[in-house]
Amino acid sequence: MNYTESQKKFEQSFVSDINQENQKFINVPLMILKLESMYHEVDVIETLGKISNITKEIKETTTAFDTFYDIIQSTNNYLFDVIKIQGNSLDYHHPNNSFLNKVLQTKTGNPVSISIIYQEICRQLGFDLMGIGIPEHYLLKHGNGESLIFLDPYNKGVLLTKKEVLQITNKKNKHSTNIKVSEDSIKEYGPRKTVLRVLNNLKFSFSSINEFDKALWISNIILKIQPNNIQNLMHLISLHKELNNDSRALEILDNYIEKSPEDSPITINLINIRKKLFN
Repeated sequence: MNYTESQKKFEQSFVSDINQENQKFINVPLMILKLESMYHEVDVIETLGKISNITKEIKETTTAFDTFYDIIQSTNNYLFDVIKIQGNSLDYHHPNNSFLNKVLQTKTGNPVSISIIYQEICRQLGFDLMGIGIPEHYLLKHGNGESLIFLDPYNKGVLLTKKEVLQITNKKNKHSTNIKVSEDSIKEYGPRKTVLRVLNNLKFSFSSINEFDKALWISNIILKIQPNNIQNLMHLISLHKELNNDSRALEILDNYIEKSPEDSPITINLINIRKKLFN
């Protein structure tokens, strides 16, 4: 893959931003919009303004924000009944579902993108929500202990208890398989993990429509952020092979094996994979 100068410059800046020590300075909507601008013509500032305008409209149409539930009711009403944003169950894996500007234009998105918009609106309204990742889905949560409540922006902001989240299976969406969610599967997603979730979604979305060069670029970005992510490493190698870059795939694999502890299970597994793929 031959990088353009703009891709190299973007990658360096993007990786630096996401790897900064203090996550509170990672602006998730801004980072996703900058990423989107590498694929589509996007006015980043204008799109951020659209989200702020939604917040303004919610404030102007709500008489009181006395409780968290006032915020949720007003946000749900405006996003899902007035603007009519909804989950794209018909074309769930399309890359545009991950791009915030496209989501605001088409009014459809995936669980992560709709949650990012929802989370940013609530932040501007004075309520912080935490991202929650579960297998093949993404939620938001507020509070702790007995006051803990979960929200599902992909499904019109429905409120869920922890017990209900644990009962979720992927039957809820047409694209899903029957994977039951255990308590260990409910993981908090701060800004860095959320951006990485978007990157991984895009990588698989581009792969699913055979746009392997775009998937490869995303995979390379992930590699620079998470050099020890074996799953991404293997996907990166498979993408190079799809693009007939066998020599580059072998170079990456050999470099990783060389830097890994000689007798570790991961190294042994990678050596076996090398034999299977290249011998």
